[in-house]
Amino acid sequence: MSPGLKRKAVSLAQIKKEIDHNKTKESVSKDYLDFQLDLIRTQYKNRRKLTKSIVYPKLSADTVKERLKEGFYLVDFPRIKVSRKVLDDTFKDVCSVIEKYDTLESGELERLKAKEASGELPLRDLIENIIAKNKEYFERLSGKLEIKKEALVFIAENLVRPLLILEAQRLQGKIKDDIWLRNYCPICGNEPRMVRLERETGRRILECSLCYTQWVFKILECPFCGNNDQKTLRFFFLENDIPHRVDVCDKCKRYIKTLDERKLEEGKEAILRVEDIATIHLDMLAEREGYKVTQ
Repeated sequence: MSPGLKRKAVSLAQIKKEIDHNKTKESVSKDYLDFQLDLIRTQYKNRRKLTKSIVYPKLSADTVKERLKEGFYLVDFPRIKVSRKVLDDTFKDVCSVIEKYDTLESGELERLKAKEASGELPLRDLIENIIAKNKEYFERLSGKLEIKKEALVFIAENLVRPLLILEAQRLQGKIKDDIWLRNYCPICGNEPRMVRLERETGRRILECSLCYTQWVFKILECPFCGNNDQKTLRFFFLENDIPHRVDVCDKCKRYIKTLDERKLEEGKEAILRVEDIATIHLDMLAEREGYKVTQ
């Protein structure tokens, strides 16, 4: 049985250094990078709080192996006990970042805070439904609260990340490459957000959009619809940005960004979540070409 990927913990200082480095580039705005860095700061801050208050269900080695073999991801959210205060604090921190950078339409942030205070925006329900990928829930809630679905999804994602990252750190070492070759995260079941081609082996490594778990996937297959027809799979890149490319599928019309580590300078170790932030220009280019990142 092959071992899982070697995963190094990434510090906030490392992330800040990489984001600061990208501020020298013209392809991404300084304000956008600062906004993302402040969101990441809230993740690290609230992860520290969670370590003292959260209780995850115990999973035996046999249970983990069996779940992965059967294609079930490992997070069992209904059995996770998490402090309401930590969720409230995380919500307030995320709202503060939104307010600082004025990223929502006029009045929407105030409605969010008012609905949460009144109990009409239950934070635990938001988390449970973002893990379950329940799009209908967010559509219904959006209509009921008169708050854009995108804003609710954004809040839910940033609420759940500290919780899921901790769970990923606890369990990801148990994921063996020859057991999990699926197109969704073995920890939380969500879709990949970015890809890296491993420097040493050329293996294709997906990274989860929510908990940043990484896992091995097939080289020549769409990570969304499973299409492996090479006539409908292709990629493009910009000449001044050789390590990055955009893989597109003409069957499902979705795309995913890829970092080819073999084309990085020797000794350079990129942080994939930062590479995703710093290549927003590729997202805009792919969308202009008619491709989408989500369904």
